[in-house]
Amino acid sequence: MNTKQASPAQALAWQLTHRYRWGLIPLAGYLLLLCVYFSLAPAGAVSAAAASIATIPLAVGVAFLLGVCTFGLEVNVADRRSGYPARMFTLPVRTSGLIGWPMLYGTLAVSLGWALLAQFVLRPAGINAQVWLPALTFASVAAWLQALSWAPFGLPQVRLVLISLVLTVLVSLPILATTGEVPAGWLLILQACTIVPAVLVAWRGVGQARRGDSPDWQWLVRTAGSVAALLPRRQLAFESADEAQ
Repeated sequence: MNTKQASPAQALAWQLTHRYRWGLIPLAGYLLLLCVYFSLAPAGAVSAAAASIATIPLAVGVAFLLGVCTFGLEVNVADRRSGYPARMFTLPVRTSGLIGWPMLYGTLAVSLGWALLAQFVLRPAGINAQVWLPALTFASVAAWLQALSWAPFGLPQVRLVLISLVLTVLVSLPILATTGEVPAGWLLILQACTIVPAVLVAWRGVGQARRGDSPDWQWLVRTAGSVAALLPRRQLAFESADEAQ
């Protein structure tokens, strides 16, 4: 595709999916095949166990899809630099477009995928699966993965720690809210609101990376080293191993 003649939405969709189309097409085809088969099967012909087994490949597919949406298959997520591909900074697109279209595609893909799975595979098999709350949870997870993957950090490995913490909170939030008997409407609003700060983090992070503005947090390491040097050290009873012998 000639990205100079395409619209920003088309250009970014092509950049996002073209390289991995031979993985995305079978994934989408398998999901649609499951939806058609389970929705058209006679009542009682399919069991919950069969539906659970049939959806196992989709778990791997979701991880692959999230890797595509975040460009995580192209970069080292443990690096301190932004994971947004630098080649895309040359596109004649505003920063809001660079993050907006991929985030829209990513959140729609995972949320719509869950909605189809729940409505046309799990429910016909007798599994009482919720549709909207898990769909919003998937969308929020995708948005935050994108935001944290694209934001530069001042130290390596920080991104991995933040991703672990944020995903734990996002997944635990609806569980805790359900346990506390929060009304369903408020749960949906609460989970939808978690996407907004992810967009802001992504916008700021990609903007920094596009300017070449990478933060440096080495002062934290130096400060920690200085504090550790001031702490009293344990005195050994012997100066050497030979003296101890």
